Amino acid sequence: MRKWALICRQMSALFLYDEFLQLPPRKTDEEMLLEAQAELEGAENLFMRMTEPDMIDYAIFQLNAAEKRYNYLFKLIKGKQLNQKQSISGEVGV
Repeated sequence: MRKWALICRQMSALFLYDEFLQLPPRKTDEEMLLEAQAELEGAENLFMRMTEPDMIDYAIFQLNAAEKRYNYLFKLIKGKQLNQKQSISGEVGV
């Protein structure tokens, strides 16, 4: 009986913890793409302002990373849209 009470207490603690654990809402693909675009623009601005060789290397790294993220999200969204169009045209029989 004691074990059952301990299990119930632990389970209720987990449920109460989940209620207080508020995860932020998931961002849409378009929101993530807009963020990536802003990050890319920021990296381009940083690169244009750098004059010291070490900071230029850093700016290049940031620019490459931002470009890769933007390109990845763009391809992901475009692929999803193509799949949706294909599934819709398949359902309609076009």
